[in-house]
Amino acid sequence: MNFFGRNTKPFSSLPKLKDSLVDAFSSWLNYGLLICAFLSIVTGWIHQPDKGWLKGVSVLVALLIQITIEVYIDLTKDRKLVRLQSKIKDDYLPVLRGKEGAIQTVNVWDL
Repeated sequence: MNFFGRNTKPFSSLPKLKDSLVDAFSSWLNYGLLICAFLSIVTGWIHQPDKGWLKGVSVLVALLIQITIEVYIDLTKDRKLVRLQSKIKDDYLPVLRGKEGAIQTVNVWDL
């Protein structure tokens, strides 16, 4: 009888922080900004050793802030999705039972 297993729907779980960071950084725009920041740091050190590297470091800091904000927004969104999916368990439907047409309210997961 248990050949096919249980009839349950798997719920999503929160992604790991590492996965969210990789996903936020995997944009081609972020890669381009990272390369430009390092090129700006290197050329700044060559042309003006005193303060030439500041522009590249400021671009790098702005990129890190942008990625941090994106990861925070994604984690907040995923947390809300998991909370919303947990409310699906509390769903009840009216069901016709028997030949007399008696209506009974049954939990979705008991069907």
